Amino acid sequence: MEAFRKYLAEFIATFMLIFAGTGAVAANNFSQGAVSHAGISLVFGLVVMSMIYSVGEKSGAHLNPAVTLAFFVAGRFDKKHILPYFVAQFSGAVFASLLLKILINLPGSDLGATLPSIPLANAFYLEIILTFVLMFVIIHVATGSKEQGLMAGIAIGGTVAFEAMFAGPFTGASMNPARSLGPALVSGNTQTLWIYLTAPFIGAVLAIILWKFIMDIKMKKSVLFVCIHNSARSQMAEAYLKKAGAKKFEVFSAGLEPGNLNSVVVEAMKQDGIDISGNRTKSVNEFLDAGVEFDYVITVCDESSAEQCPVFLGKGERMHWGFEDPSALEGTFDEKIIRVKQIRDQIRSRIDDWLKE
Repeated sequence: MEAFRKYLAEFIATFMLIFAGTGAVAANNFSQGAVSHAGISLVFGLVVMSMIYSVGEKSGAHLNPAVTLAFFVAGRFDKKHILPYFVAQFSGAVFASLLLKILINLPGSDLGATLPSIPLANAFYLEIILTFVLMFVIIHVATGSKEQGLMAGIAIGGTVAFEAMFAGPFTGASMNPARSLGPALVSGNTQTLWIYLTAPFIGAVLAIILWKFIMDIKMKKSVLFVCIHNSARSQMAEAYLKKAGAKKFEVFSAGLEPGNLNSVVVEAMKQDGIDISGNRTKSVNEFLDAGVEFDYVITVCDESSAEQCPVFLGKGERMHWGFEDPSALEGTFDEKIIRVKQIRDQIRSRIDDWLKE
């Protein structure tokens, strides 16, 4: 049932993208340019941003089969979900175009189909480049295989908008096989559909290949620090390993019941020259649902909470480093921060020792 909920969320999100985005195109044609090309571009960018905020935590808000495939190539998405995601995305797009045709009922309307105005070969290569840029942004701001969070919505939605703004007149700036398939099938404009069913997949996969090279992903080991709320100890451990072992490790942290960042911990880290105030607490389920596996899973709960400390069911090596829970400390802020600094230093020292092993 949980998997079905994810597929349904992906269907709805893709439906909304096509319904609003291509609806804006149809509205612009109907109103003789009142919406404008800039307005259409903004609608596409805004609906992507809105869907990321709406269903990003549930389905990852891919909205795009090319993105789904790219996350799989990146090792962040379980292959068993690829086909159901494709079905949800393509069916959501077709349903949106059918509904637009019924509601608007404009004779001869292309329903926002992506139709190249430049030579087909040029359009093919341009769509590869556009999707490459989009996926390159997505892979850097996503959590696992999920597009979620404040920065993800702004970055990805903004990328869709600016690419549509400058490339829309040439190819329609699809970057998305589902976005092109729906309007093409319903309107009957399928002559150049092959461009949009192939180029985005190529561009998205190329982005992952370059991302892996730039980030040296193959040479790095992946590490997940886990605790109850992902609000203190695991955040500190993630920050210190990123600082000391960035060349060797790709580092994440998560919790069983994500809470709010501990303000005393934020201040203690700030005093050590590390700003974690903009970090987001994450659930282990975000990684479990995406099928992400880690080389090392390190729990950092205190010994008294060991039974509550979540166990990440992966194939990687599991270790336990016990530290006192900063959220359990009592006293004034000044009294707490003295003890938190001691815990902070213990975590930093433990990571330094581990790196030497």
